[in-house]
Amino acid sequence: MTRTAVGYRTVPLWLFVLVVLVLAERNRRLRTRPGNITVRLRSEPGTRWSKGNGVWVDDVFAVRQGLGDRSESFMRVTSVTTRTPEFEEAKELRLEEPVIATVQLADGGTIEIAAPRTQEVLLLGPFAADGSVPPEMPNVDQIEIANADQAVAAAS
Repeated sequence: MTRTAVGYRTVPLWLFVLVVLVLAERNRRLRTRPGNITVRLRSEPGTRWSKGNGVWVDDVFAVRQGLGDRSESFMRVTSVTTRTPEFEEAKELRLEEPVIATVQLADGGTIEIAAPRTQEVLLLGPFAADGSVPPEMPNVDQIEIANADQAVAAAS
């Protein structure tokens, strides 16, 4: 087998590096969007926590999860309550001073979302006590403008 034959059968290293850089940049942009919360989610108590990045848009909590944050889900929320996790739960979460929010969904289901206590007001979103809603929580118009700016930048 010659050296050139091996080169055609493998993925070029530059292509692999390019894909990794694109995924890293996409993740960085996701984590720096206005109102972003780094969260852990689980649909039922006792199940495994999964990592994600979420943001509130009115009463909808949008979460991206998975490799490269490709899986996105939108949850219409009716109420949110928070609690301090037990010792074992806190150890599983691997967050500094975690707080767990039990989120009541419009379809009747519940989901638990954990975040650092420093992001508790962001985690409560529009369900926070009056006067404590953070100013950086985006509204629908801001999201649409940001998406339009990204589309223009991608076309350039």
